[in-house]
Amino acid sequence: MERLLLIVLLISVSTTSTYAASLPLEDNLDRYTQYSDMLVTNGGKWDYTDNHFSYVTDGCAGGSGGCVKVSYDGEAYYPSGFYLPDVPEIYISFKMKSEANTQSVPEGGIKFVKAFGNGFSASDPYANFTVNYGGTPADEASLTAWCYGESDTGSNDTGVCLYPNGESHGTDQLTWVENTGELWYATQGTWHTVEIYAKHSTGYDPVNFDGEFKLTIDGVVIMNATNLKNRGALNAIGWERLSFGDYSNVNADMTVWFDDIYISNVSLSTPNLLPSTVEPPSLLIIQPDE
Repeated sequence: MERLLLIVLLISVSTTSTYAASLPLEDNLDRYTQYSDMLVTNGGKWDYTDNHFSYVTDGCAGGSGGCVKVSYDGEAYYPSGFYLPDVPEIYISFKMKSEANTQSVPEGGIKFVKAFGNGFSASDPYANFTVNYGGTPADEASLTAWCYGESDTGSNDTGVCLYPNGESHGTDQLTWVENTGELWYATQGTWHTVEIYAKHSTGYDPVNFDGEFKLTIDGVVIMNATNLKNRGALNAIGWERLSFGDYSNVNADMTVWFDDIYISNVSLSTPNLLPSTVEPPSLLIIQPDE
């Protein structure tokens, strides 16, 4: 069985400066026969398997190939993640669709996508971010919030939340660039393309609060904010793991599919830098099985 191909690609990018762009993962999920085939044992890796996840070949993006399906039926923790090389900024692109299980519409809430940060040492707290899908209490599922933290004394997870309607909870330290003004609802059974760009703040004082976040769906900007303090004095710069699915609340009653996953440290503002336009890979980190 051919395993996951992980590649590093050096690209010269014309923005305000030239820097090296890394491509930790590009996977259309078509090469597997079962979910456990996605797990690799060294280097970057998918790190978790659960009986709520399954690998399917019906109804995937593009009408063929494979994709990952996860069903939610109440409160649980279903992480399926990929380890990252402590990237200070991250770009994520993937396709998703959702459907109801027992109700007429998807209900409840899940931590749709979550990035895990770290501390300066193993004992230091973390600085995560979470994109929430759904709502609390039970209601029709929507893209509801992007959450993070800005504490200088502890772990940072969901102390601050930004909403597509332009509201924020837990902070005044941000600059809105753009938002939709309303929640975004997925069309049941329809594949949507989700793009996320996030950057850790480089400092702790107002002069250096320069964290960023941008979320687009099907090419439409849902949220875009800058000048964020999205880590504290005990949190190192960089995210070390990315999780899809993750935690669900007690009201969760939905099935979500993920496909065509692309993870990079390339800025979302970089024009036309997507898998179809990058140069061929220059180095394989993990060779496929013979």
